[in-house]
Parts: sequence; C-alpha cells; structure tokens
Amino acid sequence: MAKSKQLHPDIDRAMRLTPTPRLLAEPDDSASSLLHHYTTHVAPNMMPFHDTRNPWQSSYPLLARCGDSPGHKSLYHAILAQAAGNLAYLGVDIEINEALNMEQYATSIEELRTSLSNENKDFSIALASMLTLVMSENYRGECTAWRLHLNGAWDLFKSSQSRKPWFENDFAWVTTQSLCVLKIKSDTLTQEERSLISSVAERSDFGFTTGTTPELMACVTEIKVLHDYIERHGHTLGNKEDLPSIKNLISRVENCVLETDDPVVGTHQKIFLLGTVIFAHRQLLNPPPFALFSHLSSLLDCVALFPTLGGGHIALWPVFMAAVEVYLPSHKNQVREWMDRADQIGIASRNDVRNLIEKVWAIRKQVATDKGAEECEIVLDWKIIMNDLGMDVLLT
Repeated sequence: MAKSKQLHPDIDRAMRLTPTPRLLAEPDDSASSLLHHYTTHVAPNMMPFHDTRNPWQSSYPLLARCGDSPGHKSLYHAILAQAAGNLAYLGVDIEINEALNMEQYATSIEELRTSLSNENKDFSIALASMLTLVMSENYRGECTAWRLHLNGAWDLFKSSQSRKPWFENDFAWVTTQSLCVLKIKSDTLTQEERSLISSVAERSDFGFTTGTTPELMACVTEIKVLHDYIERHGHTLGNKEDLPSIKNLISRVENCVLETDDPVVGTHQKIFLLGTVIFAHRQLLNPPPFALFSHLSSLLDCVALFPTLGGGHIALWPVFMAAVEVYLPSHKNQVREWMDRADQIGIASRNDVRNLIEKVWAIRKQVATDKGAEECEIVLDWKIIMNDLGMDVLLT
C-alpha cells in the first residue's frame, strides 16, 4: 500500500522545477484559455466538494503539460476537448468551441493510439487519457460513445494486472480507482472483475472522488452480485430463500458508518448511502415506489440541503436512483430543482438524464391511468426505458 502513496515521477520532477519542453512551452491563446477553464471550472466540479486531493484540479493538468510522450499529449488534448465541450454547452462561442472540441478530441485519439502501441507506455497516463475522453464525450453530449473508451480503459487495466502498476504511485492508484468506481456504477461485474477491483479497493480512501466511502462502494458491488445470483438461479426477487441474505445486506447498508465531522462531506455521504439503500430495495426486493417513500424524502431533503452548506456537484448515481422512483409532485419538483442546479455545470449528457427521468415519470403516470391504479404502485425498470430511447447514460 505504501508504494501507491508515492508521487508520479513526472509530478515529482515538475515540483522540483526541472524544466521540460511542454511544461515551459507557451500554448496558443485558445489552448491557454481552455486549460484555464478546465482548471478553474471543469475540474473543481468533478468532485462534489472541495478536496485538496482532487486529481483533475492538480495532477491531470500538471501531468498533461510536463512530458512530450504521445501519452502526455493525448491527455493534454483530451483535457482541452473536455473544456471546449463544456464551454460550448454553456453557450460560450458555441460554434468555435464545438469545433475546438472535435479538433482536440481527434488529436487526443491519434496520440492515444500511438501511446497504446508502445510497449513501454506509462499505464497511468494512458488510463487518464481514456477516462478524460469518456468525460469529454459526456460533456459534449455523446450518450453512447463513452462506453467504448470505458471498455478500452478496462481492457488496459486487465492487461496490466500481472504487474499491478496502480501501486507504483498515487496518481496511478487514484486514476485506477476512478475507473473502478465508474465500472461499479455502470456495469454488471464478473468474478474476475470483482477480484480486480478488490485489489484497488483496499485503500481507505477508495471512492473519495465520487464523495463516498469504501464500505458503501463495496455494498453497491455486493448488491449487484446478489441480484445476479438471484436472476441466474431463476429466483423471484424477495423470495423466502434469499430474503435473509437480502435483509442482512440492506441492514448493513443502512448501518454504514460515515466517519467525518465535515457537514458537507457527511451530507454527501448520506445522499450516497440513501441512494444505495434505494438501489438495494429495487434490485433485491422490487417493491412499489410507495414502500421507498421515507428514503426518497430523506435523500431529496439532503440534496436540497447540500448546496446551502457550500457543497458543489452532487454525484449523479445516488440521486438518479431516487429520481426514477418518485411519484409525488412535490418530490418531482425537488428533482427538477436539483437538475436545474446540475445543469449549470455544463455537462451536455445531463439532458439525456433529465429526459430519461421525465420519461419514466410519464410512463408511470400513463400505466397507472391505464390500470386504474396510483402512480405510487407502479414498478418500472428504468434501464428498459433507457434502451427504448436509444440512450446509455453514464451515472457519474
């Protein structure tokens, strides 16, 4: 574990003020402006609260400019692409920034291909480039393309497992844990994949970039594993045979200890905990939405409280898990207010998230009308609705 706390050698060199061509070179005006926007607006909003460990605000821009390798160049241009996509969505020189986004994105891809063909490539730099391209696609509003780069990043992770480069320095570990968090949120997990993630999740700060705890991330994984077991054996959700395991797991989630004295961090961790509880009920018991009422109310109250405490961008995953379950007009208004606040960050794919949530609500209302039932009684699978819409939202 101690090895992963070491600095990346390029960061160490930069901090010692050893000059390198890209660190000293003056970029053109557009690149300089995009890099400034990334460090002052994009990067701070990639974590839900201020944290000096925020890698996107510190390590990413520094590493992108302190080397001349194809990997460094790919990361640099991916960062600029993400910044340009963000500015375009925010309405700043839309045509210019859309063009810059595509130009920088294409250059990053070209440099990444060169980097990946090199047997001596830097694992962490290549991985950071891929994950930044995932973010760039989301900031641009590509609702399906992001998964190609996430899969590519995962393949790189798997192919490197024999030497475990994520233990070589802190940047490598932080970047790899970001990949693992995305994987847990967005995919089913095989035994091999869970084993790989566990090798990264041993550190006590696993999950910090998404504002949660290692214990809660482990619970999300276990919920998925139990759900897959139930489906694989053809069991009905909530059946008597599996009920003891289900109740035990949900109880463990509800009793996860949130070890922080910071009200901002604590509130966000509580949001994540409540989102995980709702996720567990839906995945393992599949109850009607009215059975989740108390959890929905508590989570949405925390979401409303969070910005008043000085919190920033709430992680999408836990709030989305609640949003697709709400049925009361007052709760829908709270979700819309949260989406309006989130939209100010400037991530184009949030439009897809909003449209999906609204579609779930509309279908629930229509099904309730057709059945002569109440909306609170209608159980829906948001993933089926998402697929019908041709979407693949990244819940990060």
